[in-house]
Amino acid sequence: MKKFLITLLMIFAMPAMAAETLNLYSWANYFPDKFLRQFTKDTGIRVNLSTFDSNEELYAKLKSLDGRANYDLILPTTYIIPLLITNDLIEKFDRKRIKEFGEIDPFFKSKLSEQLRNYCIPMFWSSTAIVMNSKYHQNVNSWKDFWNKKYYHQLLLLDDMREVFGVALLKLGYSINETNPEHIKQAYEQLIDLIPNIKLYNTDAIQPIYQDEDATIGMTWSTDIYFAMQNNSNLQYIYPKEGFSIGLDTLVIAKNAPHRDAAYIFINYVMNAKHNAELVSQSKVATANIAAKQYLPTEIRESKVLYPSKDVLKHAELLSDVGDARKIYAHYWERLKLR
Repeated sequence: MKKFLITLLMIFAMPAMAAETLNLYSWANYFPDKFLRQFTKDTGIRVNLSTFDSNEELYAKLKSLDGRANYDLILPTTYIIPLLITNDLIEKFDRKRIKEFGEIDPFFKSKLSEQLRNYCIPMFWSSTAIVMNSKYHQNVNSWKDFWNKKYYHQLLLLDDMREVFGVALLKLGYSINETNPEHIKQAYEQLIDLIPNIKLYNTDAIQPIYQDEDATIGMTWSTDIYFAMQNNSNLQYIYPKEGFSIGLDTLVIAKNAPHRDAAYIFINYVMNAKHNAELVSQSKVATANIAAKQYLPTEIRESKVLYPSKDVLKHAELLSDVGDARKIYAHYWERLKLR
């Protein structure tokens, strides 16, 4: 009888326990512990944070769950979202439950299709450009410079398929969202030629690598280099003349999310302008919520690394879905990494 009563109590307690938990799957460094602790204090909802290093890793993880939703909220980059939709891994938002939608930057609003607007909410964004340590290098302003033999075994490249192919595609004068198989192959051949200059691929320790000068030239995301530049004044972030990519990271709800109510509470919380500004101030990332910018510290709001000027943004291209060409990229990426 005692065991029966305990089991009965646990069954009735489960909904209450579920409402007090949120499983969040995100890029690293976006949600500092301090912010999540404050969210828990304000709402009573405890956040379990898991992180991924690439959108391809995120997709593979969700696909492996085979419909079993371990996560509630996910933070993918927009280009992978159509694949998540096609595989029925995420669900449409109930807009009636989102009270704090925020004021999304028109630049990003214009880039999102109607389909994407139904599934995602823009949160953070970053550019991808050149890092140069002026103590060791000078006059680097083009992706083409990476192929110079003087940079033998010196380059840090992102361990990110689309970003690396984007460099070669821009060098060739193509779009970073190229779908022409022949053009993608040409980019692969360019990257084969670049191998002697590559020191390492990395996405999860970019800041200390550049900051400590373990690498002195390469590519990076603006959010990572912003941190590193605070501790190494020799680092420069350079927008290459061929153009550069922008990645927009968005909130989406996992299909069959086990704590959907908590997910909507979190969305409303982080889209509140003041809360959003507090989050961005702690994580040092660029927000897509322009209503929040007025509450940011001056040094963040006026950073040309995090928020390039409109003239600079004219040369930017948003990473977008490439459809079936994704398989071609993946094929060549695997071959490149095996060399």
